[in-house]
Amino acid sequence: MIKIKEFQVRDFLCDNFNEFHKKITNLKDFKRALIDEKNAIYQSSEQICITDLVKLVLGEKIIHSTENIEFYKLIDKEFKLLETKSKKGKQPSVDILAYNTCSLNLALVELKISDSSEREAITELSAYTLGLQNRFHGLSNLQIIWIPISNEWRVTLMSAVELSMLWKNILTLPLQLEVHKDNKDLIKDLSFTIINPIREISEIDYLSLFSYECFDTFDYYTRSKVKNKNGFINYVTSIFNRQNINGFIIFHKNSPRAVYPHGFTLCIYNPYKGYLHKKVLKNILEYNKDLHFSEIIKEGRFINTDFIDVDFITDEVKHFEPEVKDLIGKSLKADAHWKKKFLSVGDFTDPEDDPNTSYGVKYLKEAIDSAKENPRAFGTPNFEIWFNNLESKDVSSVSYLGIFHDLISKKIQIEHKKNLHSKDFFSCLTSFYYLKKTFKMFNHH
Repeated sequence: MIKIKEFQVRDFLCDNFNEFHKKITNLKDFKRALIDEKNAIYQSSEQICITDLVKLVLGEKIIHSTENIEFYKLIDKEFKLLETKSKKGKQPSVDILAYNTCSLNLALVELKISDSSEREAITELSAYTLGLQNRFHGLSNLQIIWIPISNEWRVTLMSAVELSMLWKNILTLPLQLEVHKDNKDLIKDLSFTIINPIREISEIDYLSLFSYECFDTFDYYTRSKVKNKNGFINYVTSIFNRQNINGFIIFHKNSPRAVYPHGFTLCIYNPYKGYLHKKVLKNILEYNKDLHFSEIIKEGRFINTDFIDVDFITDEVKHFEPEVKDLIGKSLKADAHWKKKFLSVGDFTDPEDDPNTSYGVKYLKEAIDSAKENPRAFGTPNFEIWFNNLESKDVSSVSYLGIFHDLISKKIQIEHKKNLHSKDFFSCLTSFYYLKKTFKMFNHH
């Protein structure tokens, strides 16, 4: 049997590109299944899960990627999007570049049919996107659609697609390839099925997104009043959204009694803490197979790097193991100091040194102080303690950053569909009470 090569599939697809949309065999069924899943979430009497929100966000992105799919036209195959200084070897080129005559999207089609190369698809698509953006400055994520095609979708590739869509906000249409050959082992036809990369996710995978333990807080207070509050809010949120920082910003009400009455608190999702939380939680479940994760969640306090951490290099969970000298004449809980002989994930979790915080503070100081010097005060309180003690009467509004904007938006829409409340969408989106209630829902301890 002759093995079909990638270039043969590419050439056949290009020769028949006007029929591309017709070769997607499950297009209608896939859309219907996502709509059914969406309706099921809206109609369910169960508590809203974080995975419900994730599924809705990603499902909508895939459906959006299929819009106007019949209007794609071939631009070229092996289209060079990156320049290298080397004059030897093949230059980096996307397998197929197409454009949509209706929506004016550009489609990057990347084929991977060998056993070991499918994981390279997302890396290459990211590089080709950069090549396009270098050529056409200012291209948004909505103007480019990734179409990775593989004959075997393994966990690695599916996870890469899922993360690209959720965290990088990239429109993606993942397709599984089937080659139909004639009696001479030549390509007779191709067919594709849309792959759902979100079918395997569990609540544990995303619980860290609303865990108290996975957030850093940074308080910023000033003496002088910012005259244009809306402009200030827009400036702050724009800075952090531009850097793909995830979390939310809480704007305080002016306090006549405070030395620094004007300010806000930046609440940043720390991906290292999120990873620790998920890794440690799964490790606990592995050793307590009789317990459901909801029972373990009630205990809380998973991230304590004095006693448990993850080796950054080996990805192994490490536990504090006291030596005899640690137990003689000292209280283990009070005086133990774990001298780690490895680079730990916990080494990246100091909120005061976090680059996300320092970047934002630098730009805000420059903006606020551009006209005059302005006395200010900073702080990095414990998120959970600060968050639970803060009251709605002290908060002016809330603005969401990155993924949390999508998740909270979906949660409000689900609650409206379920008739859980009829409060205005935008009132909920800016309400501290609503945010606090949401965190309480997903933190049971």
